[in-house]
Amino acid sequence: MDFDATKPWIVTGVTFLPFIAAFIFALCNLYKEHKRRLRQQAIDNDIAARNRRYLEQERVRGIQQDYIVVNIVPFPVNPPLPPPPQASTVFMCTSATSTNATSDDCAICLEEFTEGQECRLLDDCKHSFHKLCIDEWLATRKAYCPLCIAPVQITN
Repeated sequence: MDFDATKPWIVTGVTFLPFIAAFIFALCNLYKEHKRRLRQQAIDNDIAARNRRYLEQERVRGIQQDYIVVNIVPFPVNPPLPPPPQASTVFMCTSATSTNATSDDCAICLEEFTEGQECRLLDDCKHSFHKLCIDEWLATRKAYCPLCIAPVQITN
């Protein structure tokens, strides 16, 4: 079978056929995506309408939100922290006092000790921290020093 050079439209048609097919495929995908979005929007609108009707019915019945919350959650959401442990010595930081052997920063909050702040020195390992930082650390975590992991004897 010989190639007939006198019919260039065949070559042109064969060359552009994949482009035409890709264009038709892209149009079909765009149409399908458009229909999917319309369906999803209709579903969302239906759900919103049902929620509005339900809330309106509940309001008519007289159910109050605070009554529902009280009966669903019978315990405090944020229970108070236990009293801070007393396993250390409280002192006032001064600029001349070197509170830690390695640095002048609180290892929990990473802020420097400043004059007039309440600090706490752990009795066993002699590491010092801001009073509020170490109290929260010991109240919410295990009783150990955050720097050296030495056990801290807690006495209330």
